[in-house]
Amino acid sequence: MIRIAVFLIFIGLFGACRTGKKDAAEAIFLTRYDRDLTAFIQTNDTNAEKNFLDRYSIFHPLYISEILHLFPNDSSKKNALIKRLSETDMQILYRAADSLFFDTSEIEKELSRAFAYYKKLMPGDTLPSQLYCHISGLQQQIINIDTILSISLDHYLGSDFVPYHSIFNPYQLQRKEKAYIVPDVLKVILYTRHPIPDKTESTLLREMIYEGKIIYCLQQILPDAAPEFLFGYTKEQLQWCQDNESVMWNTLLKQKDLYSTDRFLIGKYLSPAPFTAPLTQQSPGQAGRYIGWRIVSEYMRQTGNELPDLWQENDEMNILKTAKYKG
Repeated sequence: MIRIAVFLIFIGLFGACRTGKKDAAEAIFLTRYDRDLTAFIQTNDTNAEKNFLDRYSIFHPLYISEILHLFPNDSSKKNALIKRLSETDMQILYRAADSLFFDTSEIEKELSRAFAYYKKLMPGDTLPSQLYCHISGLQQQIINIDTILSISLDHYLGSDFVPYHSIFNPYQLQRKEKAYIVPDVLKVILYTRHPIPDKTESTLLREMIYEGKIIYCLQQILPDAAPEFLFGYTKEQLQWCQDNESVMWNTLLKQKDLYSTDRFLIGKYLSPAPFTAPLTQQSPGQAGRYIGWRIVSEYMRQTGNELPDLWQENDEMNILKTAKYKG
């Protein structure tokens, strides 16, 4: 699923969370790697340097090579970091992030509640035990490596953050608000714990239903979130989908797109874009996810299954048949 890989990096497997009271919201804390990194490049204290490198022995090398794309030899790593982090673009991002995210306690509370819901609804899944914050220079948005998940704060500086406007398209700006941190973290976990099963050829129907599963699970884990928020839509965009649901479904059938294995066509229905090209320019982007979500929602209503059962069913044809979905 290329559209996901551009947005997120998944590396390794999650480790188990710390145990706590059953169904209780275990406190989640964000470790500020971004601030510790600033202190690291400013110090000449060898003990402080060693403590930093020991603490971030897994994440720090990844940050240098895979996020900043620096490949210096061991003797020049710190100098390379100092040079990159001193550049104007990184300084602007660091200052903006440090100001907006001076206090992350509300985000931590939201994550704590969301993780509690997640563990209750899908007790067989493992969750990250360490959550970091970093500045990527607008590279990968969220990084997952083993038990660590790290959030690139510079991707959540607000749609009115001026530097964004020369980098991102208008349809991308809506999801640049810090309110999207929690659902984005949950999506990483869901995509990682429940990757789409490998098959020789994947159809549009199969990938729509997979995306529908992701949205449906988010809806259960974040029960107070508005549906349009989970889709990354405005209220008007979601209303368009609701008003035109049968039209979209009939278009899929008429154009014989439902069982297409054409990656380019599948991307038109599911990849971020200003609109969903096979439908109409009035449609929001990724409208295929909406149809997938509606099919999954009907499937779950018909079966009364729990979320783990949903992920066990990988036959998209059976899901569609059981859902009795007709648009």
